[in-house]
Amino acid sequence: MKIISKKLAKAFWLILLTFFFLGRFARVLKADSEIVISVNPAEVKTEDFGQLLGGYINTRANLNPASRFILSQEVLINEAKKMFPQAPEFPRHAVMRTQSYPMLENDYFVITEAEVEDIIKFCSQAGCDPMFGAVGEGAVQTINGITGKIFDFSPSAIKARALFVKQKCQQYFNDNSHCLHWDIGNEPPSPGGSCAFYGTELIPKAMRAVKEVIPNAVFHTPELYLDSAKVRDSNETVGECIARTLNNNSPDLKIDVFTTHWYPYVCGTNVLNITGEGLLKWEGNGGPNYQKMTYPLDIVRGMSWLSKYAVTQNSVIGIGELNPMGNCTNNDDPTSRLNLTWGGAFWHLDVLGIMAEAGIKYSQKHIHISGGGGKFEAIIFANGRVYKSPSYYAYRFYSQYFGHKVVGSQSSDPATLNSHASVDKDGNLRLLLINKSSPAVSQRVRIVLNNFNASSNGSAYLMKIPTYLETSAGFNPENPSIYSLVENVAVGNNFEYTVPAYTAVILKIPRGGGPISTPSPTSTPVPFSCLCPESCVLPKSKGNANCDNMVDGLDFEIWLEQFRAGLSPTNCADFSGDGRVDGIDFEYWRRGRF
Repeated sequence: MKIISKKLAKAFWLILLTFFFLGRFARVLKADSEIVISVNPAEVKTEDFGQLLGGYINTRANLNPASRFILSQEVLINEAKKMFPQAPEFPRHAVMRTQSYPMLENDYFVITEAEVEDIIKFCSQAGCDPMFGAVGEGAVQTINGITGKIFDFSPSAIKARALFVKQKCQQYFNDNSHCLHWDIGNEPPSPGGSCAFYGTELIPKAMRAVKEVIPNAVFHTPELYLDSAKVRDSNETVGECIARTLNNNSPDLKIDVFTTHWYPYVCGTNVLNITGEGLLKWEGNGGPNYQKMTYPLDIVRGMSWLSKYAVTQNSVIGIGELNPMGNCTNNDDPTSRLNLTWGGAFWHLDVLGIMAEAGIKYSQKHIHISGGGGKFEAIIFANGRVYKSPSYYAYRFYSQYFGHKVVGSQSSDPATLNSHASVDKDGNLRLLLINKSSPAVSQRVRIVLNNFNASSNGSAYLMKIPTYLETSAGFNPENPSIYSLVENVAVGNNFEYTVPAYTAVILKIPRGGGPISTPSPTSTPVPFSCLCPESCVLPKSKGNANCDNMVDGLDFEIWLEQFRAGLSPTNCADFSGDGRVDGIDFEYWRRGRF
């Protein structure tokens, strides 16, 4: 009996130890595969996320003035208020561009004074801040069978336009804090005008004329420094020409926002096979690089100019047109229709958070409201009805449930489930989780909060889409099933949460006791050693910041962080060895990479 008892006891302990080690092994496997979201509310990325929720307002169905519709009517205002970030949650109204203003005369028609007044009236009620072009109305002319007023670049015409805008803004807003943003050019052809035309004639004269009427005007340069926009008399881009000539000839002037367009995917056969799902996962031509903010060299080059010239030292970067796809020449090309998929809607949710974390300060979706088109609009107004695309719901989700102050957030697997975080006006944390899994399945994540005293009871706002596999979702009058609210969600400083398939969630995590730390926006130092060993095949002078023998996007990200933070040359990104981390070092990286 004793022998049997000993054998049974031994077997019992073997079984117990087996279960113990199996349990530990299972926990290790779970830890390795578990998606972890790390949030640091003390790491402030931007103080005014609402400025990234801007858009483009088109008061016509096409270029013909006869296609105009009235913007300031109740049905449109009510829907726009849901899509635009509202006070008091957001400190300032989002900036809305109006009809484009080209860089050469006779390209398009100027919007009329009646349209200008209608836009101002609409924004005063819907909660937006209109931006107009710094050009005046010229003579009436017929182009391609359409009669309208052409552009007049004379200072007197520009001044008259600015005065009209100022008077109408004072009338409808009853303050002097709106209509300060001015567009000083858009989409120059290549080759365009000469550098002298842009840098010493058009731009400085337009800026001075506006400033005579509105001294505190904020000047934007939509799509001025794209590589494709070159001046006629050299290989210099229009943007750098303007920055250089203003710096040399008009140092009293200042460009506040250097802006480009943001279309990660181009039309054509190289992206024809991308689905709404592929769009959401940043697949295809240029996608992954755009997700990391490393591909669009026009933005990076613009950042280098900001440190190069005195007139741009305090300037910021903005996006004048935001969409995954441009307007394809062939209207039936499915790539342009991807703007209207639910994958496109979730893409907007993701890219807006990515831009906020990367330091982009302004953004305007192309297009927010229009009377026609049907390829990329958030809202189309036709026959007295409001039709909404999937992207409308994305902007509405952010505007209604996210906070104004974007803070640090990182996912261990952003390709499957990405995260973006903010703090609202009451100090509560708002955490956006975007489930991008394919095939679509629920994702359980662990959320770890740093520098935040969380309450134990929160809530969840869900945006559940029908499917992002559709190649064209189109428009619909209303879909109330998109949003839902779940109360009494268990939260804390370290907790688990399950994000359903085809769903984005904004978790509201109330703060417990004690104030939240909210320092001024700072950049997190990059934790890389910069002492490249002799065995480093690619030295630091080639743009190899982290000495991994490759010049890639990681090296760019190191340069970008240290460029913004103004870190000392003992850090990695001083590729030129001149004691500074600046645009010259970026050029070293660019040449080593490309």
